[in-house]
Amino acid sequence: MKQIDTIIIFGCTNLGLELLHILNLLEGNKEICFYDNDTEKQGKVWNGSIVYTKDQLYQSVHTSLFVLASINFFEEMKNQLFLLGVEEDRILYPSKILNKQREIDREVIKKRNPKKTLNFLVDLAEHCNLNCQNCDHFSPLAKEHYTDKKIFEKDMKRISELLENKISHVDLEGGEPLLNPDIVQYIRIVHKYLPNTQIQIFTNGILLEKMKQEFWEICNSCRVILEVTKYPIDFDYNRTKELAEKNGVLFRFFSGDVVVKTSMHKPLDLKGKQDKYKSFQACYMANGDCAMLKNGKLYGCTLLPNLETFNKYYNQDLKVTDKDYIDLYMDITADDIFDFLCNPMPGCRYCKVGEWTYNHKWQISQRKIEEWT
Repeated sequence: MKQIDTIIIFGCTNLGLELLHILNLLEGNKEICFYDNDTEKQGKVWNGSIVYTKDQLYQSVHTSLFVLASINFFEEMKNQLFLLGVEEDRILYPSKILNKQREIDREVIKKRNPKKTLNFLVDLAEHCNLNCQNCDHFSPLAKEHYTDKKIFEKDMKRISELLENKISHVDLEGGEPLLNPDIVQYIRIVHKYLPNTQIQIFTNGILLEKMKQEFWEICNSCRVILEVTKYPIDFDYNRTKELAEKNGVLFRFFSGDVVVKTSMHKPLDLKGKQDKYKSFQACYMANGDCAMLKNGKLYGCTLLPNLETFNKYYNQDLKVTDKDYIDLYMDITADDIFDFLCNPMPGCRYCKVGEWTYNHKWQISQRKIEEWT
């Protein structure tokens, strides 16, 4: 390494201050300063040290040692320095950042490794009786539509042949699955081909008091779990719980007894310019619990199989290709399925995962495109 004239701490952060104190003790004979991408801080004194301007930074890239001082943005900082021509041996990573990198690496390895069991969901109805804002199934935009029963049975038979006892649970969702007048028959079909697999119904619960006794009997005999989400509406959810208990049906509130539904905003990039690898890595659905089966095709998330609804409603053209799903009727094995699910899909480029926000007040959809962009 060439001679070092200056040590630049990249980031006016609390970690940066810790590093300043340490470096003053160890390298007191060197000039120690800061750089921060916040232009309001550049050219000023921060906690007794000068914060370089961009021009000063550019002039120092080949004579300085850089110490990264942000746990959340160290990757961006590193790439920024690389683009400026800073050699890697002039960039230091404090132990807190190295520990964070190890955590990230472990998650990358976990997410990119094939799983050994599968759980997947099927929408029994694409439309809904609540129509939540920001729904990632695009149910507020969907017309009344039910999953074709013959295709559903064919798919259950096929996936049971491919995966045998490697399916942990099947989730019947929507839209609102209880809107489907033949829901009892769908439950029977799943149980017929996957008798050892847990069946779960994800519902807002509003229609449970109107369900016929046949529904309760099949849920009891097949040990179905009712997963009920509480919404901030004028509805007594305790009555649904009592009704399930009366009929001997397993019941739980999806987010616990107290929690009431909030909303997530998961914006789309309509131009598809996101890095699919970064989107995949940051997405909680990727290689997780949200694989979706639709018309013989298994997708890694709920968004891609439902993009057609979004496209039709807003006259958009977000592409879903044959690389975005695995066709169950091709010559494939269980390993092929698990390998497919642990890799990014082309459609991941439409998700601005880094801009997802949480805990918004739950509201009925106004069907404005801004809810999804």
